[in-house]
Amino acid sequence: MERAKLLETLQLRQQEVYASEIRFRRLADAMPIGIFMATKDRLPLYSNQCMHDMFATDANAPPAVILNEDVFANEDKSAVENFWQKLITGTSTATLEVRTRKPVSETLHHHNNSSEFRWILVTCIPELRDGSLKHITGCITDVSNIKQAEELQRQRVKDVTESRKQQEAFIDMTR
Repeated sequence: MERAKLLETLQLRQQEVYASEIRFRRLADAMPIGIFMATKDRLPLYSNQCMHDMFATDANAPPAVILNEDVFANEDKSAVENFWQKLITGTSTATLEVRTRKPVSETLHHHNNSSEFRWILVTCIPELRDGSLKHITGCITDVSNIKQAEELQRQRVKDVTESRKQQEAFIDMTR
């Protein structure tokens, strides 16, 4: 009798955990940021739909490597490797801003930005258990629009400065 009650309680708790996991997955898949959990070898334990969309991977395909160096700009590959080494040997949150190659479908369909790269902000934290690395949890945000706005602002400041210099030179000439 006691055993039957325990089994029933266990089944109820398992159903609650499963329902909670389903709710979390729905929430994570609705987020406009990529969320992942990975082993120290970069094998994904979990990744949401946005991660698959950002990197043009199939959610039903066998696991690929998280933060695979093939997707990054050549200039950023060593920074990504250093970032990952810092994560697997450290105990604190790490953040990195790098460029990734856009999926071919995205570069073909979006003509307004000819860049083949997307800027992303990667924030990760190593999850430790008993002092050793259990896995790495991270999120990736597409910050390309912010980078474009910063570049536009830099260009405008440069243009205004140049225009001002030309005005001053013209005024000095006419004196």
